[in-house]
Amino acid sequence: MYKTIVLAYDGSEPGQKALLDCQEIGQWSHARLHLVAVMPPLAPPMAVEVWSFSPEEEEAERLSYQSVLDSGVARLRDAGLDVQGELATGDSVDEIVRVAKAVHAELNRGRSQAS
Repeated sequence: MYKTIVLAYDGSEPGQKALLDCQEIGQWSHARLHLVAVMPPLAPPMAVEVWSFSPEEEEAERLSYQSVLDSGVARLRDAGLDVQGELATGDSVDEIVRVAKAVHAELNRGRSQAS
């Protein structure tokens, strides 16, 4: 039985299906759920000199990701589940694996399985 599940969540149609799957698994197993939304770096380090986002654009992008994450967390909480959300910035795979390892997840619904 799973005790901790990590779901990489982006609000997309496949993400919504995975959210429902995790909701079912979470209800069945009484697992703690951790949703993680990963925002890519807005400007690669080498592109900073040529082009970069303004602080306003960066904040708008962060708020957009946070809103999607908050919606997923609220949906699971409304279903009575124990859920936490985390917004990360960086490489998706690296961040998902980092969170999965940090919370000792047995199930990682995202692009990579935690080892």
